[in-house]
Amino acid sequence: MPATVEEVNAAVGHFTRLRKVAPLEVQQDWDVLTKLMIAASKVKAEDAESVQQVADLAYASEASSKSASDWVKATCGVDISLGVQVTP
Repeated sequence: MPATVEEVNAAVGHFTRLRKVAPLEVQQDWDVLTKLMIAASKVKAEDAESVQQVADLAYASEASSKSASDWVKATCGVDISLGVQVTP
């Protein structure tokens, strides 16, 4: 089932808030992931170019995703590599 607008906005809000407090070790990586979330929230599913831009950004952010995930796991003991449920 697709995410609702409220769920998408909540996810973007979580990433944006975390971006503001991200430790220096992962700040740049988290910035990349936040930009990806914002872009994905604005994608126009009926527009192939819009979808491709987000797909390209997702592939380009893979290293940042791994770095941030590895840091969270090593520092907090939480594996976010498969996503996490964050309750507002």
